[in-house]
Amino acid sequence: MNERKPLRAMLFLLPAIALCLPTLPTSAQRSSKDLTLESIGKENPFEVVKPIVKAKEDLVPGIFKSAGGQSVVEVIPDMYMQTVMLKFLEAASVEPVASNLLSAYGKISIDSDTNSIIICDTPEKLQMIVAEINKIDKTPQQVMIEVVMVDVKLQDDTEIGVNWEHVTGRGNTESYTQSLAATLATSSGMDFSFLHDGIDVTVHALQEIRDIEILASPKVMVLSGQQATIQTIEEIPYIELSDSTEGAAQLTTTEFKEVGVLLTVNVLVTDEQKIKLTVSPEQSVNTGRFGQSNSDVPIIDIRRASTTLIMDDGQAVVLGGLRRRDLKKSIDKIPLLGDLPLIGFLFSNDKIETEHTELVVFLSPHIYKGQPLTEREMEQFNELKNSPPPEFQKHKRPEFEVLKDVFGLINGAANISP
Repeated sequence: MNERKPLRAMLFLLPAIALCLPTLPTSAQRSSKDLTLESIGKENPFEVVKPIVKAKEDLVPGIFKSAGGQSVVEVIPDMYMQTVMLKFLEAASVEPVASNLLSAYGKISIDSDTNSIIICDTPEKLQMIVAEINKIDKTPQQVMIEVVMVDVKLQDDTEIGVNWEHVTGRGNTESYTQSLAATLATSSGMDFSFLHDGIDVTVHALQEIRDIEILASPKVMVLSGQQATIQTIEEIPYIELSDSTEGAAQLTTTEFKEVGVLLTVNVLVTDEQKIKLTVSPEQSVNTGRFGQSNSDVPIIDIRRASTTLIMDDGQAVVLGGLRRRDLKKSIDKIPLLGDLPLIGFLFSNDKIETEHTELVVFLSPHIYKGQPLTEREMEQFNELKNSPPPEFQKHKRPEFEVLKDVFGLINGAANISP
C-alpha cells in the first residue's frame, strides 16, 4: 500500500507541471527565423522569450500580424509633438514646406487663429523641422519702390520709340531689350533699359524734348516676398439690359467698366542684397462705344506686359515699347464765320489726325535701411493684408473731372511755391 501512494501523487501533479512548462512553438513561429526572431528548437524552447522581450523594449508598440503564414513585425518609432508659433510668416504658407520634411509617420496641422504649426514626428525629424522653420521665420526686409508712368507722344508711326541715350545725354547707357507679347496688334514688344541717372533727372530731360503726360507717380513700401499694386482707375458707366417676362418692359441695371493705369510689382530681396522684381504694367483707355445708344458697352483698349528683372539697390530702370494709335477728329474754322448756320462749313475744315503714343514706366527700388518691423507691426500688417478692401462710393465722370482739376491746382501751387 505504501508503494502505491507516491505513484498516485506523481500522477496527480502531472497536469500542474504541464501548465508551468512553456508552450512549444508552432510551425509559423519556427518560420519566423527569416525575420528578426531566432529559430526555436525542441532542445531549448525558452529561446523565444529573449527576442520578444528585446523587441518590446525597442518598439512602441510592437504590432504582430500574419502575412503568408509568417509573423511580421511593423516598427513604429516613438512620436513627439511640438507647437511652433510663427512671428512673421503665415502658417498656411509654411505648412507645404514643412510637410515635405516629415517622416512616413509624421503629421502636421496649423492653427490660423494663433498662426501656429503643430508637428508630430520622431525626435530627430522634429528637431530638424523646427530648426528649418526658425531659419526662414525672420524679419522680412522692406523695399520702397519709386514709380513714374508716362505716356509719350511719338512724332509719327515710323518712330521706333524713345532713344534714351539722347534723353540722358550719355552714349554709354547700358541697354537690354526683352521682347514680350503685347495685347494689341498695333503695339510692339516691351523694351527696358537701365539708367545711369535717377528717375527725376530722366523725366525732366524727357519733358524738354517730348510731349508727355504723367499718368501716375506713386511711391510704395512693400515687404520682401509680397506684392505691391498701384492703380489709378476711372469707372465708365453703361446701361445693361436684361431679359424679362413676355409683355413686360426690359430690366435695366447700371454697370461700370474700369479704365486707367495698373501696375503690379512682386518684390524679393536675395541674400546678396539684390532685388528681384516681377513687373506687370497695364493701361486701359476708353476708345468709344459699341453701338449708338447709351446702353452700349464701352470699347476698352488695353496695353499690358510682364517682365522679371534683377536690380541693385537704388538702380533705375525704364520700361517702354507698349505703343497705341489714336484717331482724333479736329475742326479748323475761321472765328465767327465758321459758326454761321448753313454756310459755316465753307469757312471750316474737318480733319482726322492719327496720334501715336508709347507707355513708359520708370521704376527704382530702394532697400529700406531703417529699423526692422517688430512682431506687433508684422501682426498689424497681416491683419490689413487679409482684411477685405474698403468699399468706396462710385464717382461719375463729372465728379472725377472736378477732383482732377482740384488736385491739378494744388500740385501747381506746390510746384510754384519756393
